[in-house]
Amino acid sequence: MLRGRQGVAALALLGALVPIVPWRLWLSHHDLPTSSPDYHVSDLLRPSFLSARTDRLTGALHWMLHGWSWQRQTSVIVYLAVVAILVSALRRPIIAATVAAWLALSVLGLATVYWIGQFGLLWYLENSANRVGTTVIIAAGVLTPLLFGLALRSPSTRR
Repeated sequence: MLRGRQGVAALALLGALVPIVPWRLWLSHHDLPTSSPDYHVSDLLRPSFLSARTDRLTGALHWMLHGWSWQRQTSVIVYLAVVAILVSALRRPIIAATVAAWLALSVLGLATVYWIGQFGLLWYLENSANRVGTTVIIAAGVLTPLLFGLALRSPSTRR
């Protein structure tokens, strides 16, 4: 029964995707673009294009793993989030896996945009990486105490 409840809670995290539908409908209704002209998702289906740009992907991932941690506060948030995920995985594996997957997909999604983007990698890193990437770190920071709370809650208070 616990897995069922954990599954429902993990599924609720996916509810963040729900606002995308009305947003895209609103954009379409107002004749606004629903995709970015700065990159083409179809480029992900072109192996030669991707292999010629692996330096962009590795550069973006390197920057995200090391560039975001240039401030001590950022490093502490990331390390605490990783510890929270690991600790919560002992008692709430489905929720921990969902949070870990969401954070990993957020970073990989951003790196993928930089990989297939039309502008130079440095342009993306200078103009959006801190702004967009910080959102992922803030989300990790917000989820950290919640994960610790779920993991450390006594079994008698669980529903």
